[in-house]
Amino acid sequence: MFYLYAPFCFYLIKEKKIFVFQAISLLGIGFLLSYIFSPPFGGGSFMLSGTFFGRCVEFFIGIFLALLLIKRPAVKCTIYYTFYGGIFFIALLTLLGYFAYTENIEVINDYFLGILLFNFLIPVSIGIMYYGLLVENTLLKKLLSTRLLILLGKSSYAFYLLHIGMMAEILHFHVTSNFILLYLLLQLIAVAAYKLFEKPVYFFILRKFAIQIK
Repeated sequence: MFYLYAPFCFYLIKEKKIFVFQAISLLGIGFLLSYIFSPPFGGGSFMLSGTFFGRCVEFFIGIFLALLLIKRPAVKCTIYYTFYGGIFFIALLTLLGYFAYTENIEVINDYFLGILLFNFLIPVSIGIMYYGLLVENTLLKKLLSTRLLILLGKSSYAFYLLHIGMMAEILHFHVTSNFILLYLLLQLIAVAAYKLFEKPVYFFILRKFAIQIK
């Protein structure tokens, strides 16, 4: 859904239309659709946890971060954004885990606090930390710049697709139910998918359409 909305979104950005208006509008449309089609699609809870309308804030934070970086801010010898963004993220994740544990909740997205954390506050904390990683020289930045973690980062989209798909189900039910082993197997498959498919296709498209990488 995001890819369908993206051209309209970028047009509004060009016309100086603010993100907040777009996010509120999309959330409003999502609530309206969930009200109209509530019986078959599960209502507002499903909309907020499983659709672009409910998760649009994450996309706008990413777009806002990209626009900040277009200005190419100078690298800073500080740790403020990385440190406070990371602390904010860990605190929110701890709160989320504590709430789920004490209330014996399996699906946190069915609760207001879960939606507030997942859809709004945690993405903000990640955006702050990402900005710090990009413009500040920190030990965490150096760690994430190692060859292994760069490879895991490049294969992360393949991992994302695999961990919620049929491959994860097959491995879980027919290979191992140990989550650590399952994670390692999915990581290996994701790296292979990146090396053997995603990366070659990416460079094929660049050559095919003569796209220049700046």
